Amino acid sequence: MPSTTPAVASFFDAATFTSTRHARPLIDALTASDLPARVLISGNAGSGKTTMLRGAQRFLAQTGAEVRVLGPETNVFDVPASSILLVDDLHLLPTAQVEGLGLRVSDPDAALVVTSRPWPHSNALSSIARQLERSRPAVVLGHLTPSDVLDYLAANDRTLKPACMDHILEVTGGVAWLVAAALAAHDDRDCADDGSHAALGNVLEQSVAHRMGVAEDDLRRAIEAMSVWSADDAGVVIDDVDDVESILAQGYAEGLLLRNGRPVPVVRSAVRANLPARRFVELMAAMPRGMDPLASRGGDRLADIRDPRLSSALLERGDQLLESDPARAGELYCAAAEAGVSSA
Repeated sequence: MPSTTPAVASFFDAATFTSTRHARPLIDALTASDLPARVLISGNAGSGKTTMLRGAQRFLAQTGAEVRVLGPETNVFDVPASSILLVDDLHLLPTAQVEGLGLRVSDPDAALVVTSRPWPHSNALSSIARQLERSRPAVVLGHLTPSDVLDYLAANDRTLKPACMDHILEVTGGVAWLVAAALAAHDDRDCADDGSHAALGNVLEQSVAHRMGVAEDDLRRAIEAMSVWSADDAGVVIDDVDDVESILAQGYAEGLLLRNGRPVPVVRSAVRANLPARRFVELMAAMPRGMDPLASRGGDRLADIRDPRLSSALLERGDQLLESDPARAGELYCAAAEAGVSSA
């Protein structure tokens, strides 16, 4: 880790990606002489929000500041405005505490440090965030740079080949929880003769598959669509979702989508590797007529997928459409041939 002041160092945990570029603005907020400590720490799942808050608590303990940590039984109204109230996971708090924090934050002299995901949205949560950001910009976590990874490696007495680090940041999109999983699973022996990092890719895909398995149904289905279709085409498939923007924000907050709404590369590959054949065909069959079901999507060829279950399901769907939509049935038959079934 690069040289840091003792104040910055107190924020670091060797097991996480808390970095100097994140700690310094938070320390500025906690030590400002002209303003109370008021700041929002925002980030998606696994980005280190709780770690940052614990770092703030350690730092404040060293300074002798009066600190309170919001717990399940804490009455917000009992905490003096001069005490620095630390609040983790604002988005998960019960309504009564959110309402109390809404009143507290409306007092410009009340100290408040809050962590939250960028989703879910509500008027109350958005109001708290806006009022905190009137004091200073939010500390935003979630996406890592090469320097963040280098800091982490140095803190853990590890090294990583530049090509390996570039690959990890590329496939994970720099999303913190995925980078952490990749570094935990990375083994130089696996990639010694394999620049594609196939073994690492398999591990990451299983982690993604688990997270997809516990995701809400609308989000899971939307990400499946975006992973099979191109990002531009996927809107056709997820039109039945009541609030597409909310789904995209939820996907970003869960660490499965990038901020622009596109699937993280390893999420896309994990979905394709684990998607049941019938769901694959359901999505392919929903494509507009004339669009190749196995054409390039996001730089990959779906035709590279060889699975007898997929080809059989494509044939079955083609048979179903043969009378009502023979042109589309023909496209699905061609796709089945590309997926490995005999052209006959």
